[in-house]
Amino acid sequence: MVPLCFFKNYMGAEVEETEEQYRINLGETEISGRVNEAEYSVGNKKNAFTEAAQILGGKIYLPVAETVRALGWIAVEEGALVAVSPDESIKALEQHLGVNELTEVVAYLTAHTTLDVNTLTAEDCTAVKDRWRYEVVGSAADNDMSNPDIAAKIAAVNNDGNAAWKSMIKADGQTELFKGITTTASAHMTSTYQKLYQMTLAYGTFGTALYHNEDLKQDILYGVEWMYKNRYGVAEMNGTGWRSTSDYNWWDWKIGSPQYLIPILMILEEDFTAQQIKDFLALFDKLVPVPFDTGSNALNTAKYAIGSALLQNDVKKVIKMQNLVESSYLYVDNGRNIKEYAKAPEKTKGQGFYTDGSYVFHTLHPMNGTYGREQFNLIGPFLSIFAGTAFEITTPQADNVAGWIYNAFDPLIYQGSMFRMVMGRYPESLRNAGNSLIGGMLDALDSMNASDQAKVKAIIKGHVQEGCGVNYYTALTLPQAIRLSKVMKDDTIQPRKELVTNHVYHNQDKVVHQRGSYALGVSMSSSRIFNYESINNLNMTGWYISDGMTEYRVKGNSRQAEDTYWRYIDPYRLPGITVDTQERKAVSIAQGNEYLSDKDFVGAVSLDDTYGTAAMWLESYHNSDSTGATGGDYGGAAPAHDSNLQAKKAYFMFDDEVVCLGADVNASNDAEVLTVVDNKLASKTTVRSNAVASEPYTVLSVQASDTPEAENIAENTLDNNYETKWTSTNGANIIWDLGEERELGFMTLAFLNGSRRKQKFTLETSSDGRNWVETFSGSSSGKTEMEEGFTLNNTTGRFVRFNNLGNSVSEWVSMTEAKIYPPNADGSIEVQQADIIGADSFIADGEQIELTSENTDLKGTAWAHFENVGGYYFPQGGNLFARYTKQANSFMELWFSHGVNPASETYAYTLLPGKTAEETRMYAINPDIEVLSNTPELQAVRDKKLNLKGIVFWTAGSFGDITVDKPMIVMIRENDGKTTISACDPTQKQSEATITINRKLTATERDIMMTAESGGANTVILLNLENSNGRTLQGEFEPY
Repeated sequence: MVPLCFFKNYMGAEVEETEEQYRINLGETEISGRVNEAEYSVGNKKNAFTEAAQILGGKIYLPVAETVRALGWIAVEEGALVAVSPDESIKALEQHLGVNELTEVVAYLTAHTTLDVNTLTAEDCTAVKDRWRYEVVGSAADNDMSNPDIAAKIAAVNNDGNAAWKSMIKADGQTELFKGITTTASAHMTSTYQKLYQMTLAYGTFGTALYHNEDLKQDILYGVEWMYKNRYGVAEMNGTGWRSTSDYNWWDWKIGSPQYLIPILMILEEDFTAQQIKDFLALFDKLVPVPFDTGSNALNTAKYAIGSALLQNDVKKVIKMQNLVESSYLYVDNGRNIKEYAKAPEKTKGQGFYTDGSYVFHTLHPMNGTYGREQFNLIGPFLSIFAGTAFEITTPQADNVAGWIYNAFDPLIYQGSMFRMVMGRYPESLRNAGNSLIGGMLDALDSMNASDQAKVKAIIKGHVQEGCGVNYYTALTLPQAIRLSKVMKDDTIQPRKELVTNHVYHNQDKVVHQRGSYALGVSMSSSRIFNYESINNLNMTGWYISDGMTEYRVKGNSRQAEDTYWRYIDPYRLPGITVDTQERKAVSIAQGNEYLSDKDFVGAVSLDDTYGTAAMWLESYHNSDSTGATGGDYGGAAPAHDSNLQAKKAYFMFDDEVVCLGADVNASNDAEVLTVVDNKLASKTTVRSNAVASEPYTVLSVQASDTPEAENIAENTLDNNYETKWTSTNGANIIWDLGEERELGFMTLAFLNGSRRKQKFTLETSSDGRNWVETFSGSSSGKTEMEEGFTLNNTTGRFVRFNNLGNSVSEWVSMTEAKIYPPNADGSIEVQQADIIGADSFIADGEQIELTSENTDLKGTAWAHFENVGGYYFPQGGNLFARYTKQANSFMELWFSHGVNPASETYAYTLLPGKTAEETRMYAINPDIEVLSNTPELQAVRDKKLNLKGIVFWTAGSFGDITVDKPMIVMIRENDGKTTISACDPTQKQSEATITINRKLTATERDIMMTAESGGANTVILLNLENSNGRTLQGEFEPY
């Protein structure tokens, strides 16, 4: 909206206005209208603006772009920027594909304000610091103890701070600041600062029992000074300290420890002298003179550098850091922030957010849920702490943050949890990622314009109400919880309706399809995107995450998003993948050594952003020899593996169903090849045998010599919960006390990632806690996450001690459960495991099937149903099998076997998420879908209800009345005389292509990169694919 004088001053128009009406005359065009009305007149014709004319500050305001066009000029709208001109050249600012740098420059020059450092004062710094402090501890006004959610947050702050305080050491000659920490690595330094931070939060948060406790404050001051003298100070700056700052891990020195130190100094700023603050921050200031790396790392280091500058009232440095991270707001479609790929430098991509919502990081990995989330969660507070101050950020590209929410995050959250396919090397914590993103949205609200703020509040409210029992407050910071409470209590905010979308992430080979009642992700990889990440000894069995995995969840069933699902699923049997049964090596592959397929036909097309067709030419991982340089603790070479498995996989996403087709399934490695239809975690189990083991002893207490991670404590080994753990480093021990002497036969231990690595350790027993007898020295099997038995040699004792010697990939131990048993009568050292399998109902062709842990032959089955998940329709039958896995967390596995060395095999199945058994039966009798073709050249499916076809042209050719001259994916819908056509180039290599329709049509609406010509009896649609990067091009057509 602009005042009428805009049209006079910039366009030379004549304007008249009164309190009730207005008139604008430009050349031979005159428009007129009335205040508070959208309708206006152009000569004798009536029209209407999208917004009514308004009086603001005594002046009449009109929508600028619409008014300009009504006057005969050209207006270009890109985000918040409006550019107007009588000249066609202004159209150069239109943004058709990805990023238009000219538009960015014009917007920047239009909106950005350069701050004059000479006008900024210490009081301006204080205004920002006050906002920063609010983001840490809230305020007396907002910390509402009558609100149970807020009170619970404050109680947790108090408890954490009190626990840390109780573990503090203050003694002459002390070598540690807290009990339970033995410093051998930089991570222990960060853990020590974390405990000081917990104490400081308890001191500075209004409502805690420790709020402004003077004794607590004195101990915090002592701790900060001790850390300066012993861990993070002048000695380390001079290279004479306890550890070199260049040693692993850089993160602790530049981000990990500063993230706690700087807010401690913020909260207690008045209790330190200016010189003390300067001294405490000197090492950080030396290590981070400018933002480090890109993405979230750059933002993290910039944020804390700004915090350091604010604490020292260094306004020049604040502005410098603001300017240096401006690139963090930018999209990278144009190749910004390139990270070279050592094996093939030409195959590189920008690192960061793309306009389609993709977030690519660590060279070629999809990372929305990890590094993308972190960058977003840092940007929100970064913008908000400056909002309304003299340092307010005016860079117009900061408006992109709202776009990240709409495209990079909102479609990827369902029932409160993130999709696994964009979590990189972190296969778990999908729910935490979803919670964290809601927190980031709340943090960003203050920096948004009114329109985006209203949309985002509606999104937040919608996710919280659809959260499938998720308590968002528990994962939020106190200020985030305060904001969420306000949003949820505001009746003027209507929750966003359940999302119905088909969103193609063409820059990272991923698709998400949401229908309210279910959500599905298709995870692919190509010559452009790596298939999985496994650095730092994480996700070492993530081999097939991006080999066509279908990750779907149904409303009301969150089992498939739980950590348990991803921890215990068979990594060789992920749903949707086509895979051979050869054994893979579980190793950590250094960045740059990852596998890239040679196949570029991988992508998807969307129609109306509602329906989609995806396709992947699968080329399974293979490597003739172990390749790539070692990355030290980050990983090593890509291992050798011989597999020539290939398949052409296609996915057709409609309303009630997702159709999955496979053709040209070929392999010759003497291994069975499977296509996994589904793999779902059972909601209930049953015991099929009555094996009983002796009862474990009750442990009176447990104590660890070292607890570097505050939440991962020794008591977690006794809570019968595989989701918790005790973690520590090499040399640490943990002692269980039985309270009195007992006969000790054996003990069982379970380790996180126990199926992926071997834990090395010794076991000892003792009667007095001083004299110890070794009973075991060795390692776990590396084959299970469940308990394994280890001998205690039938000794007598009160205490049992575990001594960590590291694991097969690192120095750490992550123990989830421990139990101590008397001797078994037969002398064995194993708990006899009951035969536990799933008990959810499984029906095939109307017959209740009692699945066991043995393969159940379902050849020729037309339909099946699995309780609490939904149905499956098999239009062509097939060599189908099913079973339950035998374990406490039992999975229903359903798959096609293509046999050993398959040649030109196919498969076809339809997922019917959320349908009942009866609905599935009726669907199989009269299916909504029809498989039109499933060959190596062409795969096609028609939805009869929608009259919508998805077609994968693996080669140029014809199908029905459609002919294409290049490989592509096409969708076509014909309804009410209208034809809608969408297409994409999945290879991302073609410059142009044509679609010929055997009838005469005229375009009523089309993508700017699409043109149509009718000649004779045909219509030729020309697609300009230059730099389209697999983006969907869509047009609407009517009979000529």
